[in-house]
Amino acid sequence: MRRIITSFLAALFMLAAAWPAPAAGAALTDMQGHWARTQVEAGISAGYVAGYPDGTFRPDAPITRAEFFKLLGSAMRLEPGSGATDFQEENRAPVHWSFAQGHIPAAVSSGLLFPPDYDNALAPDTKITRREIVMAAVRALGKEALLGRPDPALNTPDWRQYPDWLQEYAALAVGAGIVTGYEDGSLGLERSATRAEALVMVQRILNKVTVGLTSEAGPGNPTAVRHPAEGEPTWSWHENAAERITITNGTADQDYAFAEEVSELALRPAPGRALWVLYRAGSAGVVARLHKGQLTEVARYEGRTPELLAVDDNGRLWFSDGTAGLLVAGADASAAVVAGVTDRLRSGSIDWSGHFWGVGGSRVYRVTADLETVAYPLEMQPDQQVDYSVLADDGSLWLLLKGAPGGGAKMEAVHMELGRVTHRIALLGKYFGGVGSDVRVQVTGRSGPFLWIDTRVTAPGLAERSGGLYAMSLATGEFTRLVLPREVSTSVQAVSAADGGALVTDGAGRYWRLLP
Repeated sequence: MRRIITSFLAALFMLAAAWPAPAAGAALTDMQGHWARTQVEAGISAGYVAGYPDGTFRPDAPITRAEFFKLLGSAMRLEPGSGATDFQEENRAPVHWSFAQGHIPAAVSSGLLFPPDYDNALAPDTKITRREIVMAAVRALGKEALLGRPDPALNTPDWRQYPDWLQEYAALAVGAGIVTGYEDGSLGLERSATRAEALVMVQRILNKVTVGLTSEAGPGNPTAVRHPAEGEPTWSWHENAAERITITNGTADQDYAFAEEVSELALRPAPGRALWVLYRAGSAGVVARLHKGQLTEVARYEGRTPELLAVDDNGRLWFSDGTAGLLVAGADASAAVVAGVTDRLRSGSIDWSGHFWGVGGSRVYRVTADLETVAYPLEMQPDQQVDYSVLADDGSLWLLLKGAPGGGAKMEAVHMELGRVTHRIALLGKYFGGVGSDVRVQVTGRSGPFLWIDTRVTAPGLAERSGGLYAMSLATGEFTRLVLPREVSTSVQAVSAADGGALVTDGAGRYWRLLP
């Protein structure tokens, strides 16, 4: 993923459970001539990693599993976790410090550490191997979505020593520049990692996942929308005056008033300076078209809430009347029923060929411009439902499927081309947020080929908390947990921007735009 990386150094915390006051970088006595001296001293100078009180760093000493996952989690600004992990150690007395302080639960909850890899027994004081760090790195980068694909292949002198599955992980980590070989080119994945090796690899991970930001004055009007064509006006309405629609074309504003009291407006611009409007009038849901100052009612449904699904390049509106089926309305403001759609559609998109794609129930529908319908079955578990659908730039379709708590994946991505499933990717697994927790996922915006996704976690007896902010690549399916620069509070909330991108805001009322 291409990123605009902030210039600050990767955030690194102490490697041990509890160390005394750190030694200053200039006072280190055992880093002279060491290959990692620059990275270690830079980390200490930035205040995120510390040496021992005796003035040493001990760069070639081994690092344990507990120490490494504390380091990686702290660097990625993970909140200490409290959810169940399925590791045996969480129920043993006395509780190991890495569990008691929440570092291992945080690593499991965020997908960096997978208990079945260890047969659910971590042995936290065991020296960690380079293999384990490679696996954690691939997960931190969101590249597990690429496993099982033919490229890239591992090409190191010792590649034959590793099983096929480990070669895939290693090839991704090497390709991302996270792990490099020794002087002979070998990776030595079964060797114990040193403190210096772990620190440098974590720095490289952070350089990949730290998101770039630019300061914003505020969120703007989140209801403002404009058709992509240049010269089209911006249409908006305001929460404190829902009966008014304001058209802004850069030079003048004009208000349009409704003849009746309305609420819950939704706007979909169409080419030709026209606007499709959905609103509520009392208990009725109304679909209307605004064009040249004239608001024309298309349909009114008493006791139902229709949904605007998509607008094609011919300005036609594709919508649902709130029940099973699909309707399409044109410039004459009359609606026609599309034959062959038997599910209630909750999302829809228009591809580069002008075809409508809609998702409902366990089917995906493709409708041509001539209203010919083809239905494609979508295999889903009984507890799954389609939460979101979006077309990629190449015309392929991505579906985000949400599962029920306690089952398998809590969120899965399905990639379809011409109605055929090409990839199924578990984005948020069973352990995300803790065993038995539920996840609320919100797509807050899109910038080019990336979706910005905010996650919220709920668990019995606990208040809702953030599960992290993610970027999903619509080109590859990579699903990366983003790290925000240190100047941004960890207590952030993602919000949609008026132009379709995404912003984050914190408790201080500051706003930043997420950069791809």
